[in-house]
Amino acid sequence: MIRFFILMLVMTAGASSVFAEEASPDAIATPTPHPIHTHWTTLGGMQYLQKDKVLTEPELRLDMESLNDKEAVALLNKSESDETLGFISLGASAGFSLLSLVLPDSHIYAVGLDIATPYLPVAIPGAVLGVVGGFFIFEAGTSKYAAVQRYDRLTHQADSITWNLSPQKDGLMLQAGYPF
Repeated sequence: MIRFFILMLVMTAGASSVFAEEASPDAIATPTPHPIHTHWTTLGGMQYLQKDKVLTEPELRLDMESLNDKEAVALLNKSESDETLGFISLGASAGFSLLSLVLPDSHIYAVGLDIATPYLPVAIPGAVLGVVGGFFIFEAGTSKYAAVQRYDRLTHQADSITWNLSPQKDGLMLQAGYPF
């Protein structure tokens, strides 16, 4: 009985290997990358769409890495690190703000008025951290957008005018491009 099953297994494996065809390297098609479109939403901010599907961060990273372009991946890495630093700064700012609520007030006497302010040695660094965190998050969005623009330019699939506002040594530069 066991010999029968072994014989059937060998015959099935042999028959299936006869019908299997080897794929030649020319027949293996690499998938063409699809363009990434940007969409601005009021509450969600900038969204990146590919084939009318919103891309998540890992999907966007996978698309960038599929090009083997070091600059696009570096821009995406910069975006992630800036976003992390921005959220840490905003969290520290919120912590300083809550701490300034429990500490005693400072009083400023100006023009005969007694103005009570939060504890300034805590409130001022908290405000500065909040502003710096906002700048980091803004820069993170700019870097991610630049990576997507680079992806579309390298795949030559941009189908409309693209606007790129990027920081340069001399200041901000606005570039417009249209593929021909």
